[in-house]
Amino acid sequence: MRLCGRKLKVYFFSVGYIILLSAANPAVYAGNQNRETFQAAEALLQKKQFTAALARYEEVLTREPSFVAAYRGLIQCYASLGDPEGGSAFVESLYIENPDNAGINYGMGYALYRLGKYQQAASFFKRATELNPDLAEAWNNLAVIYHFVDRDYEKAREYYEKAIELGRCSHNKRVIDIAGENLAHLPREKVITPITDDLSLEDFLNRFIAFAEEGNKDKLQALVLGQRDNCQLAMDWLMQQVQKARSRQDEKSESGALTIARLLAGQYHQSFQSDDLSEKLDLYQGPTRQ
Repeated sequence: MRLCGRKLKVYFFSVGYIILLSAANPAVYAGNQNRETFQAAEALLQKKQFTAALARYEEVLTREPSFVAAYRGLIQCYASLGDPEGGSAFVESLYIENPDNAGINYGMGYALYRLGKYQQAASFFKRATELNPDLAEAWNNLAVIYHFVDRDYEKAREYYEKAIELGRCSHNKRVIDIAGENLAHLPREKVITPITDDLSLEDFLNRFIAFAEEGNKDKLQALVLGQRDNCQLAMDWLMQQVQKARSRQDEKSESGALTIARLLAGQYHQSFQSDDLSEKLDLYQGPTRQ
């Protein structure tokens, strides 16, 4: 069931990823006592009194592990005290007691994220969304991992859109704005359409060289993808030019043909995951000129 109207708060992750990490209204998750203890911890954290703040964050979470807002401060205190693993260990002790608590799974994800264990973090964020589908922060955090770590832009897009949907449900403009900004900067997968024109070997080589001079990698890939047979013929021709140039001791022509051949071999490998042209290059090229 959706809990529309819940207010959420945005936090920024220190390594440059925009990430949502806690809820703004602790009273949603716990009673007034925990709320007051949490506010005291936040005040101490602002004053950089990390040991005192940590004691209060632990008090809050021991009493109510679903108090999602406290995980951020808890982990920050441990890190500031020189024990980044300590936060993960504390949250893990909560997890052992209650592995099906959405807040604890969220806390595990956050702790692991701060340790750079992104895949493990993703699994806990995912579990948190399964246990509480309205946890917009977890959807956004998953999107951030897929976006910046895995480069799985399709999955990142799906989760950003989910976070925005939940943000609209809860009338949370900041969630919408941050997830929306990440979504707007999400790269789209390029669609490379192979060039399948009926090209002569000369036409193929002229286009290949022209695209290379332009520095147009997309066109090079499209050409190679659609002209596999011509790639093979072009490598044979180029290696013949290498041999002829060597026999004339024409180092400039030899170097030019080799440069094109190496580029062709690299593009062929990228397009077809095949070393056929690289092997031909090695075979024809022979010993390097001293």
